[in-house]
Amino acid sequence: MAPISTHHPRLRTYAALFAIVGWCAVILQFFLSIDLALGNGKTVALGIIVYSGYFTILTNILAAFALTAVALPMHSPLGKHLHRPGVVTAIAACITIVGLTYLLVLSKIWAPQGWLWVADVTLHYVMPTAFVIFWWFAVPRGALNWKDLPSWLVFPLGYLVYVLARGAMIGLYPYPFIDVGVLGINAVLVNSLLVLLAFIAVAALLIVINNYVKPKAVSDKFN
Repeated sequence: MAPISTHHPRLRTYAALFAIVGWCAVILQFFLSIDLALGNGKTVALGIIVYSGYFTILTNILAAFALTAVALPMHSPLGKHLHRPGVVTAIAACITIVGLTYLLVLSKIWAPQGWLWVADVTLHYVMPTAFVIFWWFAVPRGALNWKDLPSWLVFPLGYLVYVLARGAMIGLYPYPFIDVGVLGINAVLVNSLLVLLAFIAVAALLIVINNYVKPKAVSDKFN
């Protein structure tokens, strides 16, 4: 399978810009999480634990790595892996779910202010939009295959196992809709299934767009 487009100067500039934005956002949120923990009389370690439990953070880190791999570009095994159209598409689907879940569910119960608002908007709105635009120009038309979709479920399913196991051990859940202590395991599994189905729908839509809607050589517009 051909790699994504990495040789267009404007595409690389775009990737560099939003790699910087993405890294700044996740670093900012890291320090804000620690500050929140200390402000609530908790420890730095707890702030790091809370921070590392968010799908938003982990997905934005993946997106920042993928953009960095194009901006530099990276020729290491990791860089080549991040140049694969399927990997970029999986990240695009994940970060789209980040934005949609926040918009439709979490934004109604969370109203950050100041730097928290800056980090929040960047991680949930700016980066998802920027990365999907990057996906549109970087992934060649016809580069995606339906048989690749099951492998894209590894990250979200792995995340679910991680947060449920972690929650069972320490009693902390990153999102209210997967809080087993409040909702019970049955409700959490139903909510998780709904999010997973949404992910599959988004991933399927990206495949359709790539194979049937997207024009050929769209990345040439970055020349």
